[in-house]
Amino acid sequence: MAEYAGAPITEPPAVSNSRWIRRGIYSALRAVGGFRVVRWLTRGELRILCYHGISDTDLHRFAPYTFMSSATFRERMRHLRQDGYRVVGLDEALDDCSRGLLSSPAVVLTFDDSFKSTLYKAVPILEEFRFPATIYLTTYYAVKEQPIFRLVVRYMFWKSTKNEINLDLLGLPHAGMRKLRPKSQKRKLQWSIIKHGELHMKEEQRTWLCEKLGELLGVSYDSIVKSGELTLMDQDEVAQAASRGFDIQLHTHRHRLPNDPKEAHAELEDNRRVLKDWLGQDGRHFCYPSGIWKPNHIKVLEEAGMESAVTCKPGLNRPDTHPLLLHRFVDGEHITQVEFEAEMSGMVDLVRRNLRG
Repeated sequence: MAEYAGAPITEPPAVSNSRWIRRGIYSALRAVGGFRVVRWLTRGELRILCYHGISDTDLHRFAPYTFMSSATFRERMRHLRQDGYRVVGLDEALDDCSRGLLSSPAVVLTFDDSFKSTLYKAVPILEEFRFPATIYLTTYYAVKEQPIFRLVVRYMFWKSTKNEINLDLLGLPHAGMRKLRPKSQKRKLQWSIIKHGELHMKEEQRTWLCEKLGELLGVSYDSIVKSGELTLMDQDEVAQAASRGFDIQLHTHRHRLPNDPKEAHAELEDNRRVLKDWLGQDGRHFCYPSGIWKPNHIKVLEEAGMESAVTCKPGLNRPDTHPLLLHRFVDGEHITQVEFEAEMSGMVDLVRRNLRG
């Protein structure tokens, strides 16, 4: 097993003409009260929201699917409060949903990976609104206390203004001068570097690679480290979040869940061991890395004693929704406010069900 081989981070699709049309339809439906009607019709179904990092710099422009500005996040929370959604803890919500006891639109807030910004930027806003949340902790980089390699490489390429770089000094299989235009060429090069680093290098080697790559691209790796924005919470920070009432749960150790049951169990145990050492708890709830799951994972999670597992498949959860395949809407800077409100009201899920027949 590679020391670290993270699951792919999905990037948002381009805004198509059909999406512009949907936004217009949503705006019209909201104006005539359509969202309120559907929210009432789906009041017995559970909404689960997914967030990652919160940014006050440029990360929400670099990776809008993964990061969200503080201003946008605050507006989301304000909408939940203003429109009467009941934000509840994961355990309470799952119990009420499974027993068909939800009588008003309930929402669970979740944060994947445990970026430092969850503690320093999201938690103060959540405390202001008195909203609970679950933080799914992936532990490899939390233990290492290093920025996430693949995000650093992607961010450096995104931020760089260079038109070409010489890879001869990086010790990689691919060398020589490489063009960084067009964007497709840059993207292909960055992912080849990420793949090589994750599969063939130790963390110390990847740190060296990031330093040298930063020099070539004109983006300071030291500044990225000091900012902490691409780094996960360490032991003290996780303990602080827990002490402030936030639920810490499992998200694998290396941000991957192998298909092989033995390896999958090992991944869970590595994750659980860190959580036990840090907080004295085992963890009963799970988040699939990048929402990716396979049918054989269900048995693995059942054997591990998991009570719930969340995917990244959007939709509302009903009493008959499998507890290890819970639906969850991934919110990000790329989602407009009207799209968010349409999803939360249940309008989008209603359309999905009709399309499925």
